[in-house]
Amino acid sequence: MNSQHWPAVLLLAWATALVPGAEVAQVTFKSPALGIDKKLTVILPRAYATDAAARFPVVYWLDGYAGSDERWAKQTSLPDLVDRDGIIAVCPDGTVDSWYIDSTIHPEHRYETFIWQDVPTWVDAHYRTRATAAGRGITGLSMGGHGAMFAGLRHPEVFGAVASMSGGLDIRPFADNWGIKNWLGEIKDHKQDWDEHTVITQLDHVKPGQAILFDCGTEDFFLAVNRFTHAKLDALKIPHTYQEFPGGHSWDYWKLAVVRHMAFFAAAFNGAKAVTAP
Repeated sequence: MNSQHWPAVLLLAWATALVPGAEVAQVTFKSPALGIDKKLTVILPRAYATDAAARFPVVYWLDGYAGSDERWAKQTSLPDLVDRDGIIAVCPDGTVDSWYIDSTIHPEHRYETFIWQDVPTWVDAHYRTRATAAGRGITGLSMGGHGAMFAGLRHPEVFGAVASMSGGLDIRPFADNWGIKNWLGEIKDHKQDWDEHTVITQLDHVKPGQAILFDCGTEDFFLAVNRFTHAKLDALKIPHTYQEFPGGHSWDYWKLAVVRHMAFFAAAFNGAKAVTAP
């Protein structure tokens, strides 16, 4: 295996495996925001090795509560889609319940900064990427859907295309669930902090031209907050694509959503204005 493109200094631990057409590797780097070593699963298209002069767009994939950076490659067709579309996929380790936010009560918990600053900076320094917002996308499922939209909309200078599948786009109705209050405190005591750390209140950060896609299953417990987000974007006249499909909060749904999201990002990176789900 040709491993010349792997970083020689900051690559602390790695493992690679070949899947048809794509290379999957787990790397570790030191996060300045968190002050600890963090894992990334990186999926490179075959063209990365065969065309040494090419630069590639990147999509960042955020996992859900109690998830793992490894699940995207193991449980979906993402490696095949990466190879087909010539897009690098980077799957960060979001830890069990980070919610991809910078905590207001635990200053060492800086997962929004980890996602929008540390990870893209490191990836751009160690891979041949298109290191502009036009060459970066971000998506995720459930907790990761919230994280992708939250970081993506707040940092349009980093991410030109933003998406979410089954995302908890308003965390306030779920204040006692999934450890969110570990980072924001009790909602009754910290209402402003909760208001400032949920996607639905961040829509004024949308930059003209930023591509936005989000979807949810019709049997998903996050359906209502996705519909509310869609309605608010409509009221603000912010262009976006919102879709609903049969299904619940499960990998049966997300395996299909991955295909739709890759089609969205491929179109966004090629300058398309709209995406029709397959």
